[in-house]
Amino acid sequence: MKLFQLVAVTAGLAYAAFLLLFCVSDAFHPGLPTEMGGLVLSLDPQTVALHQVWLLSARWAVALKLAEPEVTINALSGVFAGVGLCGFLVVFRRLLACGMSRVDVSTLFFLQGDDDSDKPLPPVQSAHEAMALICGEFTRRERLALALGTLGAGLVYAFSAPFWITATRAGPGSFDALLLLVAGWLTSSFCLRPSLSAACLVSAVAGIGIAESPVFVVVAGVLIFFYVRAIIHFELPFQRYFVAAIVCSGIGFAVQLGLASLLLSESVDTAISVPQVVRAMTAGHLAAVQDVGLSPHWMWTMLWAGIPFVLALGLSLSQQREHRLGTTALLTLGTGALGVVLLNFPYTPGADWRGRGDVSLIAALAIVFAAGYFISRWFLVATVYRSGSGEDTGDDSFVDVSDREGMLGWVLLRVFGAGGFILAFGLAVIQPGLNWSVVNPVLLNENWVKAGSVAESATTNAVRPEAYVIDPAADAAAVAESAMVLLDQGRAREVERVILPHLARMRPALHRDRMDLLRARILVARGGRSLDSARILLMRLLPRGLPEQDRIGDWMLDAGLAKQDWNLLERDCQTILKCNRYHVRANEVLGRALLKRSSFRMAVIHLAETLTFVTNGPILTAMGEAYLRTDQPDQARLALEAALRQSDVSGDAYLLLAQVLMKQEHPDAVVELASNTPEPFRSPELLLLLATALQARGETQASLSILALLNARRDQLTVRSLRELDQLLRQTAENDPKREPL
Repeated sequence: MKLFQLVAVTAGLAYAAFLLLFCVSDAFHPGLPTEMGGLVLSLDPQTVALHQVWLLSARWAVALKLAEPEVTINALSGVFAGVGLCGFLVVFRRLLACGMSRVDVSTLFFLQGDDDSDKPLPPVQSAHEAMALICGEFTRRERLALALGTLGAGLVYAFSAPFWITATRAGPGSFDALLLLVAGWLTSSFCLRPSLSAACLVSAVAGIGIAESPVFVVVAGVLIFFYVRAIIHFELPFQRYFVAAIVCSGIGFAVQLGLASLLLSESVDTAISVPQVVRAMTAGHLAAVQDVGLSPHWMWTMLWAGIPFVLALGLSLSQQREHRLGTTALLTLGTGALGVVLLNFPYTPGADWRGRGDVSLIAALAIVFAAGYFISRWFLVATVYRSGSGEDTGDDSFVDVSDREGMLGWVLLRVFGAGGFILAFGLAVIQPGLNWSVVNPVLLNENWVKAGSVAESATTNAVRPEAYVIDPAADAAAVAESAMVLLDQGRAREVERVILPHLARMRPALHRDRMDLLRARILVARGGRSLDSARILLMRLLPRGLPEQDRIGDWMLDAGLAKQDWNLLERDCQTILKCNRYHVRANEVLGRALLKRSSFRMAVIHLAETLTFVTNGPILTAMGEAYLRTDQPDQARLALEAALRQSDVSGDAYLLLAQVLMKQEHPDAVVELASNTPEPFRSPELLLLLATALQARGETQASLSILALLNARRDQLTVRSLRELDQLLRQTAENDPKREPL
């Protein structure tokens, strides 16, 4: 046991040293490391609501100023992953030994010695002593199977693609895995030697983990199952252990709430109440659940990872040796599913997995358990011996194949087991080489440089700008200015992959605010899940007094408009206006946000104040819509007609003015307005109003021609427009029953 612990610590240290170099090199390449470094320093509220302990440890490490924040966070992830490998080897060996053992664990708990013995055996005082007794019953063959299974599981744990990409580099994934292993170690200790103190410790870690990571919510169900199973198995007082679990988990959860409240208060510079922290934490867990669908092939991932895990768990909890044929069939099925998932992960683009560790971390842990168990079981099948064969079996191992099954059955079983063992163990051994090209940041960067913008233009026949080349003599400020120009041109990919890594290595370094501004713009250009992070970075940069303060507000609004979250946009507009109350676009978007949430009178008041210092087409259009929604058609008409005279008029102004004219029962004016509307502004909604006006004037044929055109383009209409179109078609059919419907 001591030798194994020494080997586990050595392997973990070697793996941590390797990952330390690997993760540091990854920090000099674009992607999640630079993003996570910015979030740690800027305190993203969505992050701090969940990963409190990891964030505090990352901030303390960054505060040491041993290296750049991105490098420090990546190195910290490597250290966590190395420690996690040490813990995993110990925890998995314990779980596998319990699954292979023929000893009833409850007898270890009640063991007091033999009445016929002069020297009674001492009772088992700890889980370590229980494991020593369990492993002492193993034969040499079973000990070798235990070692090979642990080795194979360690290889898969350390080098499988999803875990390597998401949990061993920038981000809380490696710490989440380490926390899960600690919980698994404590739970297994409780199952081997239950005590009230062990129950309290397990429950406290579970409470901390549930508040720390969404992954723990899924794993908590498994821990609760084994916790309750141990209480029932050992006939412990259920009420006492249940109360202890509730109280201690509540204490752990309360500690995490306190940390989250502290971090959230620091991020928004104001006190945060406990209900707000709970809501933020709940929102973070719900967001993690919703983001599962964004992970590539998540459904197939969980399916193929779940099949071998369920089979391995079922075999470990059953009496496998009594049903050899069924066990072999299940091993074959599970190994096939394991091969599918391990061989297909490397072909998933690595960039798609970065930052989406919840799905891949759960899948990786399930795969690791299944891989190690299948390797050990296949080895036992491959080395099965026959009664009376004269083989030296070593210790008092039981007979696996009886005489009546014959020599042929014994040979076939060993050959089949050897094939399964070679396949399962081979899958684990090839993981490092198979996944290296996927996760190596240097190779990823070289592949992008070889492809480049010019290569893409050659394949797509599109005209693209030449790849950007950094001037070696330029300082950091000049390179950052060039990056801003490229971002204005829509070349965010080159900035992310070429300029950002170069800026991270330059000395003297670029000012952090300028670096965060570049990161925020890249996140805005990336879209999707990155918009939340971009918004947080921009919000913290807004009051810093940068020369781009007005543009920072515009980029914040771009991020909000891309999400179409009008409540969030309203708050962002108010934040921008606190820094600059004359920000034109923020005033306009605030008016539109008030209209979206039906605060029409507040919108009228706000837009009227805005028109005292600025006049443009969008604000006049929003003003006209506000008047229209408050039943003031005359005022709406004046505002919209003024909007049409502006150079920045939009199609919404023509549409709203047509609605006002129809409300005032002026169909002739609607027809005249539609005829004078520029072609780019002739929306389907405006054509519907034109058809309605033509029907009101008695020009049925002209109306029918427009309706026929719109009916042919139904896929371009909104649901509301489709409803209005169908209503007009029915009215036309009722007015002219001889005419066939369109």
